[in-house]
Amino acid sequence: MKRKMTALLTVVLMFTMLAGCGNSSQTVTTGGTTSDSSSGISKETASSTGGTLSECLSTEKVIAYEVDTVDKSETPDNIYFFENGKVTVIPGKEFGLTMGDFAQMTDEEIWEKLEAVKTSYIENYVDADKEGQLKSKAIMEVINDPAWSSDRYDTFQEIYTALVNNEVTEEMEMEMIQSYLLYNNVEDTDAILEGFWGKTEVYTDVIAYWKNTIEEMTQIKESLSYKGPFFDLPFVFAVETDSSGNNAQSESLIYPTLKDSYDIENIDKFYDSLGFALGLTTEQQIYDTTYNCIALSGSGRFCTRETMETDTIDSKNVLVDLSKDEINELFREEVMVRYE
Repeated sequence: MKRKMTALLTVVLMFTMLAGCGNSSQTVTTGGTTSDSSSGISKETASSTGGTLSECLSTEKVIAYEVDTVDKSETPDNIYFFENGKVTVIPGKEFGLTMGDFAQMTDEEIWEKLEAVKTSYIENYVDADKEGQLKSKAIMEVINDPAWSSDRYDTFQEIYTALVNNEVTEEMEMEMIQSYLLYNNVEDTDAILEGFWGKTEVYTDVIAYWKNTIEEMTQIKESLSYKGPFFDLPFVFAVETDSSGNNAQSESLIYPTLKDSYDIENIDKFYDSLGFALGLTTEQQIYDTTYNCIALSGSGRFCTRETMETDTIDSKNVLVDLSKDEINELFREEVMVRYE
């Protein structure tokens, strides 16, 4: 009986060690920095690893945080929601929560929060910057002068409204006349302006020009639109090898670009990526929540409540040594479909 019990315990132990990504990791302290977890200050130690990035994130339901530093006051740069082999990337600011806030929530609560955030993200997607780009595009299409920025669009709108309401000031009138003369390629505008006042027929042309211009710009702006934000994106993992070609040097998570465009002809990059530095996964703690973090290329960390390690060239779910052109072609079709 004792031999049977010993054999059974051995099998159980083997299955435990072979398990893929999971929440319960075995911590191995190696002299890292440690502090009181109740204070919210992170502690860094080396941890044991389970499945690889490609295995876990392609099959499991996982939330990952891209952060500059692992600290309770940090707002994540981006949050990655992996589910059913797809990923949704949401800027951390959309949640209005810090890592300390997330650490005190369950994964289920965060997934529920995601649904509400998606709605608000869609509503706020065309922000001031995107709106300014649409205005600039409309101005350049009509005026054909790239130096005229989006604030000129607002000036046109303001003067057009004043025209409609018969409330044009002398300053606005001068703006109208100067723009009219410039648009008609009149070089000596000062000389023309001196003899302009009182010439009703010319002023009528100015008004007609302004009305036609603003109407044309409005039509162009309304014809332009952004398609995002984009959720549930496909993704791949790619490994780059060292000079020998036998060892992984770096790994990247690659997915269709989040950059939106109102002009399909200007799209030249079809992917976004997140690069991982190779090495031990480190364990960081905020309050009572333990995060397993992988260093990102350059700076920052990719942190989850799961235990994962970077892939090798022998991993089943990775692409190896893709050229830049091959990477760019991965999601061309996925991106172009947005604009059909």
